[in-house]
Amino acid sequence: MPRQRTGFFSSLRLLHLALFAGQCLLLVVSLILVMKERISFADKSTDKTLQVISVLLSFAIVYGAIAIKKRRLKEILATVANAKARVAAYKRACLLQWILLETAVLLNLVCFIVTGNYAFTAMALTVMIFYFLQGPSRLAIVWKLGITEEELDALQ
Repeated sequence: MPRQRTGFFSSLRLLHLALFAGQCLLLVVSLILVMKERISFADKSTDKTLQVISVLLSFAIVYGAIAIKKRRLKEILATVANAKARVAAYKRACLLQWILLETAVLLNLVCFIVTGNYAFTAMALTVMIFYFLQGPSRLAIVWKLGITEEELDALQ
């Protein structure tokens, strides 16, 4: 297998993994804080309210992230002609989606730290798994942008 050159794909993949690693690190830190009881928790009456708000906002954010990226991909295919511009627009669409998904993860982890309720970690993990599955792949870029692998390699 030929060695990949550095370029936009490698940087996009590295950025995705770095953002994911940051989420994992925050999850571990929040688990340690709660398990060691280093913080005081909010009143139990706020727990159910935060759960409802967290679930609704998380689903809305994930749905919005998917819808926005899908809309941006349609715009890219309809308006952008050359491969370099398509790839740059795709990178921006990915970053926007990842930022939105990371917001949902952070929301759930903050709620977990505030309440100590492990249901928030389950929601955060669910969004994190979805986030991880949204990582860039060469095949997806070629297929979604309607470019050839040769055009993609020329951008590397």
